[in-house]
Amino acid sequence: MLERPPTGFYLTLAGPEGVGKTTQLAQLVQFFESEVCSANIVITKEPGATAVGRELRAILLMTDRTDIDPETEVSLFAADRSAHLREVVVPALMQGKVVISDRSVFDSFAYQGFGSRLGIEAVKAANNLAVGNCWPDLAILFDLPVEIGLARKYRQQEVNRFELKDIAYHQRVQRGFLNLARIDRGRFIIVNADQPPAGVTSEMLAKLRDWRASHKKLFLEGVN
Repeated sequence: MLERPPTGFYLTLAGPEGVGKTTQLAQLVQFFESEVCSANIVITKEPGATAVGRELRAILLMTDRTDIDPETEVSLFAADRSAHLREVVVPALMQGKVVISDRSVFDSFAYQGFGSRLGIEAVKAANNLAVGNCWPDLAILFDLPVEIGLARKYRQQEVNRFELKDIAYHQRVQRGFLNLARIDRGRFIIVNADQPPAGVTSEMLAKLRDWRASHKKLFLEGVN
């Protein structure tokens, strides 16, 4: 079973489509560089951060792949996650680095568990071998009405297979994320993304500092 290294800090960004995670990533990097460590930060993502992950990402996001059932989908994400953790995340944590990942296992619970109605236990079973005990230390969940997030995505030139799903699916995904945050309050920060980017940043960093104050040993332990 994959074990969580005792060093480093593993942070994930979570949320439905179009919540603005990419916009806030630079602010997070600046926060860690100025307040926690120097430049020992690894930026990564799921799916697609490894060689096998890039192939799986192409399959999972193609708009014409209508033949992928939810069970296969969750297994493909787990395969990508297994490679991602073993090749990118764990080696970085072992070096005492901060890992910031755009999406993680929590997204499978929200998208396949709630969105596709597979359920928590099915997603957990599919990810047991992939994740082992290497769960994120903290998830920053950006919450936004799904209609607004999807409208942002639809304004782009290209959309992926998930963004084309109906509104009911995306509402279930959003409820799934919020349920996860309620269940695991100590591991989640919820940020209101329905405000200007500067407001999102301000709220995110304020809540991150509050979380750090109450989890200081975990937050700083093993981070260079």
